[in-house]
Amino acid sequence: MDGVVTVTLSGRELKISIRGRFNFDTYSQFHEACGRISSKNLRVIVDLSDTEYIDSAGLGMLIFLRSQIDIHESYIEIVNVAPDVRKVLENSNFQRLFKIS
Repeated sequence: MDGVVTVTLSGRELKISIRGRFNFDTYSQFHEACGRISSKNLRVIVDLSDTEYIDSAGLGMLIFLRSQIDIHESYIEIVNVAPDVRKVLENSNFQRLFKIS
């Protein structure tokens, strides 16, 4: 399944959900979602509950998101990570860069 990125803004929380494959094919959708981070002290949640696959492009997009978060002094958390995706994140030491729950 191709990846689909959904963005929900509620108050000071921006939720980015990725369904399917999180790879280069989702780049433009994810980059557009990152463009929604325009204010300081925003809580950004990346929900990977429906993410079946992540590759190096997906990891790179998370790094890009982190750079946007740092610029806007906001907070990021990756949630609902499936075991296969968690393994990729942990093998890449992403738990040092992000709160993963």
